[in-house]
Amino acid sequence: MNKEELKELEDFYNNVLALGGTQFTYKEFLISKNDKGLWVLIHYMGDNSTPIEIPGFIQVIGKAAFYRSFGISANSLGLKIPNGVIKIENSAFSGCGIKEITLPDTLQVIEPRAFDDCYIQRLFIPNSVKRIGNEAFADNEYMKFLSLPSHIKIGDKAFKNCGVMIHPSNSYFEIRRLHDTDDYTIVQGKGSFQWSTFQESVDKYVKEEHGDD
Repeated sequence: MNKEELKELEDFYNNVLALGGTQFTYKEFLISKNDKGLWVLIHYMGDNSTPIEIPGFIQVIGKAAFYRSFGISANSLGLKIPNGVIKIENSAFSGCGIKEITLPDTLQVIEPRAFDDCYIQRLFIPNSVKRIGNEAFADNEYMKFLSLPSHIKIGDKAFKNCGVMIHPSNSYFEIRRLHDTDDYTIVQGKGSFQWSTFQESVDKYVKEEHGDD
């Protein structure tokens, strides 16, 4: 969306406010702004008959915006979150049939249960993400690839039960050093990797970080 189109959208939203409204429909999405002036995708109203394309001007994926709105199908195997999104709120994609997810380099926060009970197989968390909420990716049982940046804060049970349908030898886990001088520190919550196929790898990194045998 170019500047002219965004200006038209702003004007339209101001007209909505002038008429006493706070939300409007854009394609198959319900859109609004939050108290910080950020564009929020409040609710997906589509039927999953076509591939989902989240509007490029969106900055926040709202609470339960896609909650259990689509299962596994040819149109839900992969989903790309557009560049510019900085936050994915509670339960935004909970219970959806997502197999592949692409997260933008602008993303900073993934709130609790944002992607729990999905089918995500490969997950690359961008360096920009500072915090992953409680149970954010819990019960993604088919996850076989997980890459995290160092120094990220991970909530309680964030990856609980991930990859349990995958043999550990077929799974891959890494913590990426953001700089050559960094260690492999990640700040874990209570049971962040509980019953996860990645737990052993996480423990290995923690031992290396503390210099244990």
